[in-house]
Amino acid sequence: MILEVNHISKSIKSVKILEDITFSLSEGEIVGFIGPNGAGKSTTIKIIMDIVKASSGEVIINNIKVKENREEALKYAGAIIESPSLYKYLNGYGNLEMIRKVRKLPKSATPEVIGQIGLQKRIKDRVYKYSYGMKQRLAFGIAILGNPKLLILDEPTNGLDPTGIIDLKQFIIDTAKSKNTAVLVSSHHLLDIEEICSRFIFIKEGQLIANYTKEEIFQKYEGISECYKALMKGDIR
Repeated sequence: MILEVNHISKSIKSVKILEDITFSLSEGEIVGFIGPNGAGKSTTIKIIMDIVKASSGEVIINNIKVKENREEALKYAGAIIESPSLYKYLNGYGNLEMIRKVRKLPKSATPEVIGQIGLQKRIKDRVYKYSYGMKQRLAFGIAILGNPKLLILDEPTNGLDPTGIIDLKQFIIDTAKSKNTAVLVSSHHLLDIEEICSRFIFIKEGQLIANYTKEEIFQKYEGISECYKALMKGDIR
């Protein structure tokens, strides 16, 4: 397994945010992480990336426990979490180079990514001149620097035009297939992730409700949207 989330719980004072969350991802698998606002999706993702500490449980990335060896474990993970965090007064190339050096990656990593994200003509422009969609592309490039074994994307299509969404979905598929990368995608755009994911994890009120393959969903429901409606009604079966 590339990612193992084992019995993760999170409480703030007496309020339970997450309760006993357990799931895993294998190489080359694209998994949708679905739930309403406030369900605990972003908190789970932040715990995986060690931005937020769990109250109990453990996260293992590429067989390395994050608690025991954070730096080594996170070498194998890339993520876009919420809004892209970029250095606006550097150009796109400078942003990529800064992260490449921090991660101690070879010089070849930056030009490889630039070609993949389609920013060749604007890569020397300062980021404050970028549209939101261009910033999202650059953030995606930063996430995939060094070909991580685990890629986590939190609402990756936000701000992208239809062409950008199509390109991003294809790129996610290609990355999983060609690099054998495990991808966890959290999104409210259900039809977009229905197209690219082979499995779906449903979370509600901090609890994991269901973990279905695409085939299981279509056996039980008429697609991901109907399954989500069942989740919201409380009658997932």
